[in-house]
Formats: sequence, C-alpha cells, structure tokens
Amino acid sequence: MTMTHPQDRLCDCHCPVHQGFQRPDYNTNGCACLVTCPTQPMTLLVDHWRCALFLHPANGRLWFVMSLGHGQWDWESANEIDDRADAFVAGQTIESLLRKITAIVAGPARHEATTGPRLSGS
Repeated sequence: MTMTHPQDRLCDCHCPVHQGFQRPDYNTNGCACLVTCPTQPMTLLVDHWRCALFLHPANGRLWFVMSLGHGQWDWESANEIDDRADAFVAGQTIESLLRKITAIVAGPARHEATTGPRLSGS
C-alpha cells in the first residue's frame, strides 16, 4: 500500500474553501474541513484539551486546532503549540510519538514487516 502525502490529496469533505482542491494551509479563513478529510494528516483527538493535534506536513511540527463541538474545528486559529504554553512539554512528547506512528504506518506493508521484502529472482 502506497501512502499519499496529505498535501497531495484533494479535499472531499464539502469544505466551502477546499472542496476538490489541495489544502496547502491549515488555518485558512473560512476552512471547514473535517479531521477526517483526506487532506488532514494523521490526527490525535484530545478530548481532555478540547482540541486535535497533528504534525504539519510542511515542517513536521506539532500543531493544534481547537474543537468548536459537534465535529467543527476552529481552523482559523490553528497553530503550533507555543513554547510558553502549559502543554508544551507534553506536546513535545506527543510530537515524538506521532512521528514514530507516522513512520510505522508509512513503512513496509504488514506482510513485508513479518517476512521481509520480496526480492526479484527469489
């Protein structure tokens, strides 16, 4: 299975700004993308903080977007977690874990991981 980078995918979640297009920015005015939109990177929903966390595809840094409730997100205020924020240290740990998870998911298929890659001629 080949993974397509989020920035290369087209929006199909009926966002009035991005529908049918790529989503180069995650804090565009008027964006109403869902966190399940194909353009959204792997996302961790954090109900306790009322937000979602994801690694921004352009720089790999941890970003957050606040929940507005009922599946709506405040994309206009989405941003990196500031180093002065209470959640900064926890955010660094989460960023590291999301990087590891992303690498695992983007790695070899399950079959290859257990049996090794198939080489031509073998």
